[in-house]
Amino acid sequence: MCHQLARIVFALILACAGSQAMAGEASKPPARLIVPFTPGGSSDLVARMLADKLRDGLNQRVIVENRPGAGGTVGTDLVAKAVPDGQTLLVAYTGTFSINPNLHKKLPYDPLADFTLVTPVTTTVYVLVAHPALPVRSVKDLLALARARPNELNYGSSGNGSAPHLAGALFQVMGKVNLQHVPYRGGGPAIVDLVAGQLHVYFGSGPPVLPHVKTGRLRAIASTSAKRSKLYPDLPTIAESGVPGYEVTSWYGLALPAKAPKPILDGLHKATVEVVKRADFTDTLALQGLETIHMSPAEFTELVKQELALYARVVKEANITLD
Repeated sequence: MCHQLARIVFALILACAGSQAMAGEASKPPARLIVPFTPGGSSDLVARMLADKLRDGLNQRVIVENRPGAGGTVGTDLVAKAVPDGQTLLVAYTGTFSINPNLHKKLPYDPLADFTLVTPVTTTVYVLVAHPALPVRSVKDLLALARARPNELNYGSSGNGSAPHLAGALFQVMGKVNLQHVPYRGGGPAIVDLVAGQLHVYFGSGPPVLPHVKTGRLRAIASTSAKRSKLYPDLPTIAESGVPGYEVTSWYGLALPAKAPKPILDGLHKATVEVVKRADFTDTLALQGLETIHMSPAEFTELVKQELALYARVVKEANITLD
């Protein structure tokens, strides 16, 4: 009898605790997580996984809202002008925060002045791959061939102003070589042409290109990270293979409107880091070629400052213009 009563009391305690949690959640309106790109891409995947798992840490529902347009500018600007009450969050991205400010003269937002950066969540390492008919097996081979045949070799990218485009531009600037850039509308068509021999090399994320490497239709040369990637530990970096200091990665992270109160920033940062450390979160994103990372808000802000300076240099020295 006593055991049965104890079980009933324990069940009532759990039910009460659950009811209080639900009541606390219900007392808050859902927060919006703005994705400045169309559904279905990597940014959307990261956002929906985050939204699902942030619910417990924030004791609040988080609803993903896609606001694409103008290469991410529309959704990013929406959050820049939102009330900094913690109810509007942004999936920040390398392109919208570090690259676009150097390519577009009249962006409606400032990546540093208009936002409170929370933490990066994922990073993407790009892989330099070549068509197997090209007589190169290393970065040093590619540099030597490019110097012997200036402006004859080409490289593809997923579009003008994309991270892979800038990866190739930085390779030229730091490696002191001249390659012809061939932009595509997305990585898929570029990979098709590379496999067909229409391109010589390509900077792309791992999952789309590595299956072709395994079948011998492409050759992996190096990765673009500063240190060897956990996802591709056997692949040397460009930095260690002939271009010291070279590094190009892209990231997705969280940002709030500027002047967000510190308690809101601290709470969101804590909840996000707890999600990023979860094995199920990390393992799922690894399948998409995304490594999970986290930083303090100050470290994240410093990262963006450094990237803004890096891409300003690349855009100037490679004479890249979009406007």
